[in-house]
Formats: sequence, C-alpha cells, structure tokens
Amino acid sequence: MNESQEQLDKENKLLLKFANTPIGRHYFGIPENKKVIKITDGSIHFLTGELSKNPKGYGLPVICVQGSPGGYDLKRKLKFLEFFPDFITLALLNIRYGLPLLLNADTGYKSPSGNGENFNQWTNGANAYTSDNNYATAQSSDEALKVHSWSTFGFNVPSGAIINGIQMSIECYYTGNVPYQKYANWRCKSDSVNANPETVNYPTSENIVTVGGSTDLWGRTPIDTDFSDANFYMFLSVEADIDETTTVYVDHIQVKVYYMEATGPTGVKTINDLAIASVKTINNTAIANVKKIQG
Repeated sequence: MNESQEQLDKENKLLLKFANTPIGRHYFGIPENKKVIKITDGSIHFLTGELSKNPKGYGLPVICVQGSPGGYDLKRKLKFLEFFPDFITLALLNIRYGLPLLLNADTGYKSPSGNGENFNQWTNGANAYTSDNNYATAQSSDEALKVHSWSTFGFNVPSGAIINGIQMSIECYYTGNVPYQKYANWRCKSDSVNANPETVNYPTSENIVTVGGSTDLWGRTPIDTDFSDANFYMFLSVEADIDETTTVYVDHIQVKVYYMEATGPTGVKTINDLAIASVKTINNTAIANVKKIQG
C-alpha cells in the first residue's frame, strides 16, 4: 500500500469515527443509535438492526440514506470537512463547534481594462471594454491564425474561495466566410497552461454569445489567486479556412467567476452539550489548566 492510500484510509477511518458520534450523526442527519459503516460521495450506509431481506440470507442489514442529506448535499458536507478538519477532532471529544457556512456566489460580469499583453493580433482591442458599437476586429485569410488577449478584470475573488465555474459573455458577429477556428480560452500568467478551449459560435448579426458556465472549470482546477489582475487573462482565436476570408467583430467582452466561500459563525459552542460558559472541565481537567486539545 502506497503512502497516499494509507493517508486516505486513515482519513476515511477518522470520518467514520466522526459519523458515529452524536455530533456527527446530527451533522449527517443519521438517526440516533445507528452505526454508520460506510460513507460515499452520494450516500451514507448504516446498520438498521433488522435482518437482511436478501433472499439468499446473506448481506449486511444496511440502509442507504439518499436525500437525507444525500447526493449533492452530502458532497457539500464532505467538502466542509475537508476545509474544516478541526470540526472532526473536536466532535470526537464531544465538543460542538460552529461551522462557517459555504455559500454560492459570483463576481458578476466584469469587463477588461487591459489587452494585447499576451497575444496582440487583433485591431483596436480596447474597443471590447464596453458595449458601444465600436469593435475589436480580427480578419483572417487562408488559415492565418489571429489571437488576442484581454486582462485586468477586477474580479476580487475572496481569499480561500472554492472556484465552481467561469463564464464568458462575448457581444459579437462575423462577416465573410464562417470562421474555421473560433475559440475562447483563459490562462494564468503564473503557469501559462491553457484551459480547455470553448467554441464561440459567432452570429451573422450582432448578438451576445456565452461560453462556459456556473459549473464549467474549462478542464482546470483553479484556485482563488488564479483570478487576480496580475495573473488572469482570457483570449480569443480566429482562423479562416484555406482560400477563405472571415472578419470577426467584438463589441464587448465580460467574464464572470462562480465560487463558494465560507461565512457565518465560528467557535466552540458546547462541550458535552453544555453551553461553553458552563463548562468547568475538559476530560476531567480544570478548564483553566487546559493548554491545548489533542496533539
């Protein structure tokens, strides 16, 4: 067994111990006095205490809880515990801790205020900063690739936020032949690794085209600092097929970042189900003499 597998097994065992505490059962919505035997991404399995109804007479007397919390909600709860492992440690000591809430949020659509720093093959890139019928343009003939970048969006993604998705809004159209290559993409200056490109289906009359979405990470696992003004830029690439010419016009570019952030109450609330102000000892040690909890 390799080291990473050993660590995963250790974490899973700790999670099961937590799920079988009164605090853990309350957290996952498990009935009292039921032994949890397995937790997956989508369900929690615990012993019912009833005989198995398997016709061959074998198998554990197990019920699989789905929808309580189940599925997506359970994945969110498991994500909580990844970010706040001390909650488990305290629960094993029967110390109730007020977890922050993880709330879905987004930056709203943000427009660029910089362009051409990383790729600079279009004309009048600054015209894509606002919707005013002045256009950034790219003309391509005979497979000539035209790429241009836009940056400085001012997202202000909170520190430590979990990134859920990236969406781009492009107000645009084309004339001439249908573009052969027509991609939007984004990149971090810190690593210069492309995300997975998304196709921009330019219309023949001006309209808004959106690519990406609230759960689309473009094939990457981004973190909050990827979206700083010093790091993030997006770019568009256009290419005409052989013996053809296309011209793309972009009036306005906007980008939105979807994320999840922690907010709300924190701190120890109860110990052994007593209000913290009433607690005199922890593990039979006078509270004034407790220097640390575990470790």
